[in-house]
Amino acid sequence: MAVKTSEWDASEYLGSEEEIAAYLNAVLDEGDPVLLQAALGDVAKARGMTAVAREVGVGRESLYKSLSLTGNPSFQTIAKVSTALGLRMTFQPMLKYMRQRGGPFVSFLSHSRRHDATKRCGRIRRPACRAPRYLRP
Repeated sequence: MAVKTSEWDASEYLGSEEEIAAYLNAVLDEGDPVLLQAALGDVAKARGMTAVAREVGVGRESLYKSLSLTGNPSFQTIAKVSTALGLRMTFQPMLKYMRQRGGPFVSFLSHSRRHDATKRCGRIRRPACRAPRYLRP
């Protein structure tokens, strides 16, 4: 007997504000802008694409196209859609984000703090301790 499958649609599972926020934050953690626009499309579809398009001031078909994987929306469109969905975009310093996530610069940060205390180490300037300039002590 053949296994029957169906296409999975995220918009069917986005019922509450918390689920939507968790979904979009997970997509943001991936760091892929195309995935973000598709996720915003999923959320708009879950909320009703016609109502969202009317609030944004564009046609429904145009919004579908913009928020698809092959679309190319402007930042203005993304901002208007997020506002229409009742979402707020926030920015935080990358340093704080990397500490929270345990990213690649955490070990560098602990290394630089150890050597800041002694003030005698030149290792921070060596090629082995390369980090973006905004992370250097």
